[in-house]
Amino acid sequence: MGSEKLSVEERLQVLEILLEESIWGLHLERPEHRKAIASALYTRLEVANLHQAYSPGVTAALYEQADALSELDNTPDPLKPMLRPLVRYSGAAD
Repeated sequence: MGSEKLSVEERLQVLEILLEESIWGLHLERPEHRKAIASALYTRLEVANLHQAYSPGVTAALYEQADALSELDNTPDPLKPMLRPLVRYSGAAD
């Protein structure tokens, strides 16, 4: 999670957000549930970025988790911002 760069408060914030979003996916082994969680995280991050609600470390950690859930974690970094909206819309439709 890159947590070695986060303060204790930031780690708690990331974990709290991940717990809130994990309620969407009762079974993490199912790809559609993982995509639903990733979609919710991407939506939350898009809004949070507009209001600068999270520190850069928290934002990076949440993007890292969402990318892993949506299986974008092995995608080259420059492509991730272009592919994230596709996950958001496909995850919302499931």
